[in-house]
Amino acid sequence: MKNPDKLRHLFSAIILLFLLSVMKAQLVMADNEDNNIADADAVICDRSQKSADSLRLICDFNLDGGKLDEVTILFGDSATQSDLKWDDPLLLENATWLFDYNTDRIVELAIDFRKQSNFLVANLYTSPSEELLTALTLENEASSTPAIPEFPDARVIAHEGWWLDDGKVNFNLDILTDGPIVTVLASEKIFTDVFSADGIIDSTIVVRDTDNDGRPDYDWRTVHFPEPRPAVALGIAPSYLMVNAEDDELPFRTAFPWPYLGSLSYGYLISSPNAVGPPIQIDWSRGEISVIGEFVRSKGNDAQWFVYSQRLLEAGKLNAPNFESPFAWYDMAGDDDHFPELSIRLVHYEENDPEFLGGSFNEPFNQVRYSWDQDNDGDWDYKIGLFGRHNINSVVELPEFALKISSYENLPIWVLGNGWEAATFVASQEGTPGEGIYEWDFSPWVSQQYFTGRSEMYVPPRQPQAIGSGLPFNELDQIGTGFRGEYQLNNSNKPMLYLSSIDNLLHLKWAEQGIWRLNEYQIIKLSNLDNDETIDAWSREVKLIKAEEDVSTQVLSDTDPATQSGDKAAVLVDMEAQPDVIEELYALDRHLLYGNDSGVTLLETDYEPVLLETLPPSDKETWETLSTQLAANEDQRRDPTNFRTWIEAFSGSQSEITGASLANVRIIDDGFRFEITLGPGYKTAGTDLLGIAGRPPGTYVVRYDDAFHIEPATPPELELALKIPGQSRIPSRTPLLLQLALSNQGGLPAESVRLFLTDGSDQEPGVISEEAITILGGDTVRLTHSWFNPKGPDRELYVWAEDDGGNILAEASLSLAGLETNSSAATSNLLRLSTATWPAALILILLLAFGLLAGLVIWTTPEATS
Repeated sequence: MKNPDKLRHLFSAIILLFLLSVMKAQLVMADNEDNNIADADAVICDRSQKSADSLRLICDFNLDGGKLDEVTILFGDSATQSDLKWDDPLLLENATWLFDYNTDRIVELAIDFRKQSNFLVANLYTSPSEELLTALTLENEASSTPAIPEFPDARVIAHEGWWLDDGKVNFNLDILTDGPIVTVLASEKIFTDVFSADGIIDSTIVVRDTDNDGRPDYDWRTVHFPEPRPAVALGIAPSYLMVNAEDDELPFRTAFPWPYLGSLSYGYLISSPNAVGPPIQIDWSRGEISVIGEFVRSKGNDAQWFVYSQRLLEAGKLNAPNFESPFAWYDMAGDDDHFPELSIRLVHYEENDPEFLGGSFNEPFNQVRYSWDQDNDGDWDYKIGLFGRHNINSVVELPEFALKISSYENLPIWVLGNGWEAATFVASQEGTPGEGIYEWDFSPWVSQQYFTGRSEMYVPPRQPQAIGSGLPFNELDQIGTGFRGEYQLNNSNKPMLYLSSIDNLLHLKWAEQGIWRLNEYQIIKLSNLDNDETIDAWSREVKLIKAEEDVSTQVLSDTDPATQSGDKAAVLVDMEAQPDVIEELYALDRHLLYGNDSGVTLLETDYEPVLLETLPPSDKETWETLSTQLAANEDQRRDPTNFRTWIEAFSGSQSEITGASLANVRIIDDGFRFEITLGPGYKTAGTDLLGIAGRPPGTYVVRYDDAFHIEPATPPELELALKIPGQSRIPSRTPLLLQLALSNQGGLPAESVRLFLTDGSDQEPGVISEEAITILGGDTVRLTHSWFNPKGPDRELYVWAEDDGGNILAEASLSLAGLETNSSAATSNLLRLSTATWPAALILILLLAFGLLAGLVIWTTPEATS
């Protein structure tokens, strides 16, 4: 910025020219929304003093209650009438305005207004030098045309004037900036580090009011970064476009007769529909144009869209923007309250876009966040997150250029009409403010590496791996309190939702698993055991409970089974302990199965798992229909802290077994299977559906295949098989793929099992499974292990399974004598583990957890994220 130390003496000389007469000028802008002007908070200037060629006003720039600032307006012979006031249009055509903050004889801002043909031009100079002030003073004399020694910090050009004929503000503007003025959604530091006041245009802003109604329709901005791009600016999009789709841009509060100028207020981003100050914002204390904010809201309204593109948007061309293209907001309620009920963020890159993975991805890339407010309370209730590879061929026309994007009107239909490779669904139980629900957005690694096929790893290297990690599902509770999340992978379906008759909540159709965090210490896990359309398993967990003074107190609900046996206030939660299952409920073939630590309930009932099925709402009609459908089932709301009450909504034959416990419920080929332990003194009531009556205490295996079968559980019995599939020779430079199958022929699970391999060399045995795994009764765990060729061809591979006490549970060997080899490298390598018994959906919880722990959002811009 210009040096303020050069200008102290000239200001005193200017003051000597003022007349002594003082006149009162109450300057209040009319309250007229059609004029796009709202009342100022107070009169910013309330005293004036006029001389032959100047007008001096005592002002309060920041409206903080003190009239300590001055505006001096220098004009020539064209504006000498005696009744001249500061809001006279002549003073915005050929005059110079000098702004002195704190009346310290230092000019913080000079604005030189000039008329050029059919245009009005305002040149803004911050902290002008003494030489510049002299030139600007002489410029207002009729006989003088001095050379202006400096480039302006900002130039504003109005087509046909600052005001329209009917008194409305003109929003047909071109704005050029030179220097570190914030003009887009980025930090001040980036502009300060990259740009300087050097006479080179650094940003351009095009604002248009296409129908001249005093409301801007779009705001197009370009930041002209130097090439090569400085590292600090690599994450900043150079092109920004904000469009008001309904021509209802809200008014801002004006401070000066030139309506675009004001004090520092909202910064760049308008995030609220409430009236704010003018866009050109001055930090008077520093003598700087701090920021030129949005003329058209990208947010804070309910009918607008914007593009933040890493690819430059050029005039006169068909442009294919990338990154956020578009981000759109919709008034599904039709109430025009400026709070949207639908928010759609589409991140899109065309194939081989150099801004995405260096141009190496040869397919289009789409990522969608689709959030909506179902109860119209201003907070977001639901979100679907989507990943796909869809082309976009539609074109949107604007006067300056065309865009290859989905149109605002068609975007919701485009999203809901396509199938997607992966989907998440998030419900916010209490509603979430902001621009959408960020919870469970895909992390950058997931979207850019895993989904694009660049990596088979679901989380980055050196992070806990989904394959081979052994991490149990109940450790992966990385979702915010009050949120419920579900997901599906590799399904290519439309994002259908359904209302469950079991928990009376909306769910993602085909969801594989999910999690619901009730509070900081309590979660509900949701599972789709048979991998069909609906969730069929719920498990509520809390941290282990113990009564010790050094543990923080957590009070459970009145209906919580954990509080039924003792004083509720004495229930303490060990926040460091592993979660403990409190209760679980399963919706199986014509049966509801419930268990907690006091017993097991089995209900035989004919029920429809789905009450309604729908796509997310996309317009007023579908939004209202869903609201009506949800309201009709409101009386069936379930208590998430007491699954036992869920069963009461259904009728049928019921079996109650107190003193029993439930374990390892799962789907088998022709039905389902679980283990039940009958404790000493157990009791039964109701219909004996399982045939338990008279059986001694112990653990039993129950199978259902249109009828129940029960038999005593047998101990685990492991069998291990090892083979090399389709291999005739040992590869010389790549690992040999080994396939292992570990089966449990017993009825009870084998726990804490680890697998090891040796090739008979002097090296330490290779560890196949780094973490202990559990193999349920009747299950087979299949693993792959990559192993490098030993020194000689006559080696024998030996694999064994052992428990945590070092006892060998199963073993297998394989001779390599029949395979040729041409390598002398001998290495045993630690490799990845995959298991057919683990659901594929377990993977996404890990990758979502990583994304949340890292606190990342895809392609963020520094300091702000859209």
